[in-house]
Amino acid sequence: MPLAVKKYPTPYILTVEKMLLRWLSHRNDRGQFFFFNHDLDNCKEWIKEIYDRTHNVATIERAFRKVREDKKVQSRDASLPTSKEKRWYVISSLK
Repeated sequence: MPLAVKKYPTPYILTVEKMLLRWLSHRNDRGQFFFFNHDLDNCKEWIKEIYDRTHNVATIERAFRKVREDKKVQSRDASLPTSKEKRWYVISSLK
């Protein structure tokens, strides 16, 4: 007998992009608009704490690139001239 496939209603499907947008919105609510790429580790931990899901930082970085390209967030490169690491000024459009 084949196993039954669970079907979840569409509103309950959370993608990495949606969780990332919620994390950005959470940061913006706290007044934190700047972040470095290494802060995506904090996003990984936040997703684990809030949603009990584990994702690689590379997956979250890929999702961040996609939401920037798709204009789902307003972001500007705010890298410091003396630093090799990217720094972003992000205003999330999700509320």
